[in-house]
Amino acid sequence: MHKNNIAIVREKNLGRKFPATDGLITALRNVPLAIFTADCPPVFLLDPQRKIVGLLHAGWRSTVANISSRAVEIMLETFGVKPNSLFVVIGPHICNKCYRVPWSPVAKAFTECFKSFGKEALASIISEVPQPKPQASQKNFWCVDLARANAYQLERAGVPPGNIEISTICTYEDKNFFSYRRDKASAGRLMALIELHFS
Repeated sequence: MHKNNIAIVREKNLGRKFPATDGLITALRNVPLAIFTADCPPVFLLDPQRKIVGLLHAGWRSTVANISSRAVEIMLETFGVKPNSLFVVIGPHICNKCYRVPWSPVAKAFTECFKSFGKEALASIISEVPQPKPQASQKNFWCVDLARANAYQLERAGVPPGNIEISTICTYEDKNFFSYRRDKASAGRLMALIELHFS
């Protein structure tokens, strides 16, 4: 689906799949939330005070649809979570050097989405791949940092930068991880899990 649909998992939803959803949030104890990825960043959220967790699948479409900031809003509206009490980990994902995309639709969408964050932030999210010998027939490509983009959204939503950790593992470069971009249709999927164990 790769949008910003986020579901609240309650007792009545136990064991249910959410096929049209890229985010899950729950206050239930001992109930694992799971998503599958193969290059897209998994985003793990925890409020240790309110005892709430969330898990997001932050693909490029989800990211430009502001899924991370949307999750923070939902956690605040539904559970009273204060953004500055959240701790976030962005898990293994394709790095910006390996995530090269054409202008349309991906690079264009990121430029439109993040231009209000300022030139410095935009430049750290998206940059054109230099061409040693430009040719008229050659397509230009841009590198996009999916993790950094989601971190900026989280910061704008009120999560302190010091509470956000970004994994340095690139799923494309590290063959211990599945990568759709590297392996195409034969790629498997990584399962990301988060579960509350507070007493």
